[in-house]
Amino acid sequence: MAPMEATDQAHSARRLARTHHRGSLVSDGRALRVRFVALPEGGSLILSVDKQAVGASECVLFAPEEGEPEVQYLLEGVETTEEADAACDRWLAYHGAPDHAHWLRARVDSAKFGQNVVPGLDCLPPNPIGRNESGVLRRFNAHPEAIRRACEAIRGVHVADPVAVGVDPYGVDVRARFGVVRLSFGMVAQDAEAAQAAGDVLFGLETDA
Repeated sequence: MAPMEATDQAHSARRLARTHHRGSLVSDGRALRVRFVALPEGGSLILSVDKQAVGASECVLFAPEEGEPEVQYLLEGVETTEEADAACDRWLAYHGAPDHAHWLRARVDSAKFGQNVVPGLDCLPPNPIGRNESGVLRRFNAHPEAIRRACEAIRGVHVADPVAVGVDPYGVDVRARFGVVRLSFGMVAQDAEAAQAAGDVLFGLETDA
């Protein structure tokens, strides 16, 4: 099923969903702190989990991991491995060493924002920048000092060795030693060209001729 045409409310939900990379995974009545990454194909996440979470009959992911949850995901997951699934490499690029010994590739059945419940694909649609993501990231990462300045100016955090690890229509994910820093675009970038232009503005880079 294709995601619904985005309304302002849908864009707000999608932007919020992209903000978080840490959460609390509740499975069979037990909570586990996890880190996760949204996958480019849409409607799915990759998580590092323990053995008990892999065998759970039902999983709900609350994000962020502390305080009042802003997003709740109802998940259907299957165990995967680094050898069989490139999604694990994406998680490692974002977070470094895994927290737990098992990997869970999870389909988002639905997502809850406040009182609103939407299908997983409406919350996390396919990333239109996916196939061109590496090229956009290479451009950004050629300017680490610009990324560092943006992290300080926009999020108020110092990132010694920033690396842009993901880009989507709503912003850029930057890996730091303490976690992932989210830098949001001031627009919705519908393709790689628009994402690069939005990132150039975000990082104060000169636009290529």
